[in-house]
Amino acid sequence: MGDLLAPKEVAEERYAICKNCEHFIKLIKVCDICKCFMPAKTKLANVNCPQGIWKAYQSVPAQGIDKEFQKKEIEETKWGQWNK
Repeated sequence: MGDLLAPKEVAEERYAICKNCEHFIKLIKVCDICKCFMPAKTKLANVNCPQGIWKAYQSVPAQGIDKEFQKKEIEETKWGQWNK
């Protein structure tokens, strides 16, 4: 499982984008599409902009996961307990 928070630089870049968006309500710092409080949402790693302007953050190791190996490891763990 990855980190809950995006790196500070990513969060700052996202928030800067949001502040210049036509859907950003400056007075309350909320997106009028998703209704999220953007100073908080932009800090979360696994979230997207509803307009697709910025995507969920994934660290480099998370992108390199071998899905077949991960599936095999889960199966072995699940069934391995019954083979003892």
